[in-house]
Amino acid sequence: MHEPVAQMGEWLGRLLNGFHQYHAVPGNCAILFRFRAPLSRCWLHV
Repeated sequence: MHEPVAQMGEWLGRLLNGFHQYHAVPGNCAILFRFRAPLSRCWLHV
């Protein structure tokens, strides 16, 4: 919360991209959504 918004957005983008690259296999969409949805809600809340 103490970092600039642009810097945090860039970091979260890299985090999600890396997570998707590692876990994105056919049939794994539910797991990806369960990770992304709460993270997105927290980001929007802050």
